[in-house]
Amino acid sequence: FNPDSAQTHQLNPLATDILSLLKDQPLDFTELNKRLISLYEDLEFDSEAAAYIQETLELLDGIGLIEPESM
Repeated sequence: FNPDSAQTHQLNPLATDILSLLKDQPLDFTELNKRLISLYEDLEFDSEAAAYIQETLELLDGIGLIEPESM
C-alpha cells in the first residue's frame, strides 16, 4: 500500500525483496545486486538479470514506492 497515492500494488517476490532491502538505507545498484545475489543463490548476475532488476527499479519508482537518491 502506498499511503501517498492511496493505491495498493501487487508485487512479485523480487520487487518485494528490493523494497525490503531499500527500506532501511539507500543502496547503489552494485550493492543492491550483491544483496539480491545473496538472497537468490541461483541468480546469476548477467546482463539479463541486471536489465530485469533495473526495470523493476524503474517500475517501483514509477508507482511511487521508491525514488532515486539526490546527490
